[in-house]
Amino acid sequence: MKVAVLLCCHNRRETTLRCLEGLERQSGLSEHTIEPFLVDDGSTDGTSEAVLARYPSVTIVPGDGNLYWAGGMRVAARRASCAHADLSLWLNDDVVLDQTAVRRMIDVCEELGGRSIVVGSLADPDSGAITYSGFDLLRSFWAVRLSRVEPTGVVRIIDTMNGNVVLVPREVSDQVEMFDGSFIHGMADLDFGLRARARGISVALMPTAVGTCRANQAKDAWRSRRTPLRRRLDLVRSPKNLAPRPWMTFCRRHAGVGWPVAFIRPYVRAVIGDPGR
Repeated sequence: MKVAVLLCCHNRRETTLRCLEGLERQSGLSEHTIEPFLVDDGSTDGTSEAVLARYPSVTIVPGDGNLYWAGGMRVAARRASCAHADLSLWLNDDVVLDQTAVRRMIDVCEELGGRSIVVGSLADPDSGAITYSGFDLLRSFWAVRLSRVEPTGVVRIIDTMNGNVVLVPREVSDQVEMFDGSFIHGMADLDFGLRARARGISVALMPTAVGTCRANQAKDAWRSRRTPLRRRLDLVRSPKNLAPRPWMTFCRRHAGVGWPVAFIRPYVRAVIGDPGR
């Protein structure tokens, strides 16, 4: 069985190398071929050179610095398609995998018939708190609500996921495009999970965390009154948060008839600000 590992990076050389080290340490995969495809989106810190020197088997695809996460992963998936892999493993470059993570995810995928998306949750390396995981979709007229699901010791079927560590069988990626071109950075992972569920494909959360990753604390700065208003508006509309066009696409697809209300809500929240943040 061949596994294509999809990664993208930008100017965090040591973080990327640490991630690839965790991938190289994976055990229990002697019968599998692991092929990493790394999109280096315009790094100027020597990431590509360092990766090639330490991990020459990694296929590096250069970017122009404007791909962001969804764009970079879309390029990685397109390049990896030539490998005709049985499985695609999404892997954020700030993740450090447990030594048996990939083996355990493949086992769960096979237990579910080889036609399920398998999601790995991640924990903070210091506190052990879950930082990234899966979600259930809670529909309402005026908002898109995602309730985070944490691992409970058993495999659980969920609605969608963070895209930090995700295993996708080729049978699924042949049916559902993994990284829709409507998305620049975030929401592409959430959208993929929801579109797959709509096609009757299950999304399964691993029983326990598969590695570590620190939470991105800066992402929610647009909600805080401590952030100046103009800065809050710039942040909420940025590609790394809720850029209007991708956010509208997401709301129209997944928020139901009340999608216009769901669409405008975060921009109103950015103007008002949350005094508790």
